[in-house]
Amino acid sequence: LFYGTIVHAQEWGTVLVLPNTLLLVDESGTIVIQQQTDNPQQVSLPEWAQNLQIQILSKTSFLIPGFIDLHCHAPQYPFTGTATDTPLMEWLTKYAFPTEKRFSLDPSFARSTYSLLIQRLIRLGTTTAVFYGANDFSSSKILSTEVQRHGQRAYVGIVSMDRGVDNPPSSDDVLSIASEFVDHVLSLNSPLVQPIVTPRFLPTCTRNLLSQLSKLAQSRKIFLQTHLSESDDQLRSSIELEGVRDLDVFDQEGVLNDKSLFAHATHLTFEEIERVYQKGGSIAHCPLSNIFFAKKMFRVGESLSKFPKLKIGLGSDVAGGVSPSMLTSMRNAVIASRCLYFDDGQGSKTEDSEIANKKKRDDGELDFKHSFWLATRGGARALGLHHRIG
Repeated sequence: LFYGTIVHAQEWGTVLVLPNTLLLVDESGTIVIQQQTDNPQQVSLPEWAQNLQIQILSKTSFLIPGFIDLHCHAPQYPFTGTATDTPLMEWLTKYAFPTEKRFSLDPSFARSTYSLLIQRLIRLGTTTAVFYGANDFSSSKILSTEVQRHGQRAYVGIVSMDRGVDNPPSSDDVLSIASEFVDHVLSLNSPLVQPIVTPRFLPTCTRNLLSQLSKLAQSRKIFLQTHLSESDDQLRSSIELEGVRDLDVFDQEGVLNDKSLFAHATHLTFEEIERVYQKGGSIAHCPLSNIFFAKKMFRVGESLSKFPKLKIGLGSDVAGGVSPSMLTSMRNAVIASRCLYFDDGQGSKTEDSEIANKKKRDDGELDFKHSFWLATRGGARALGLHHRIG
């Protein structure tokens, strides 16, 4: 039972500040009463809450919704912020794959690292996270049980790959492990911890595997996450392998639907963004790692101006992002949006072009209100949880 100021963002570009508000939360975490009043003692409470002591917030404190991190590589946490010196595809081979392999070989290391990460996320205000685990069952199981133990809401995925790695397993073996892991997470019977099917991205997943994983997710009515058009070298690799862009393959193999969560999407055209929107897919915007690896920034503001119901939120992208803090991701989202509209001082300018550029800036430049929405309401909407959190 709380009394004080509540701050939240229900609509894009607006923040609501509600002073003198009484907030009652039940044991399940559901808000039962939210009422502005100058006299909280006079508010009628249900019988079970009548003996609760009101926790009065100080004048400089306020309550906000928990942050939602839509994209976090849990086994990359050990090298967060220390390995941004190579292009993405080389980075995976040099840093990500070797570190992730250690988790499969050392259960004690996996448990302690995951515990530290989850506790840190909670301290930073991230109450919901979407995790990529490693590609082995044992360490991914540890991740799911640690999340449950610490009480964080999370979507946990075992990474699936059947090409582009040393000694790639068969598609059938990868599918079997993914299915077993989904069953394990569901067997936890947790209202907070859910499985998410997780093909890493097109360069490490054959069409056959993508198709089968899509069917797995749809049969269990759960989300699927992957990386989409993240960097120029990743996109180039996808085209070399399949002859078309990765979104085309995802669409053809059933991956693109209303329970798809795509990280990055920086190299999508507006026509492709519209396809994601029309199919109901969600996007995890990872502003800092986009700068490091994509050399390009996703046009959040312009995309939402064109497609107001596009589902999009923020991701820290540990370890491509240098911090697990969503506050850092919020700041970087604002900075990245401003960098989109730098004037290089070259080329001729007309009145019409100036008007067009001003509209792009007005639509595209973000401020704290936009980034706060992305980290809360936007993330909840991306996961279909906006009726419960955010």
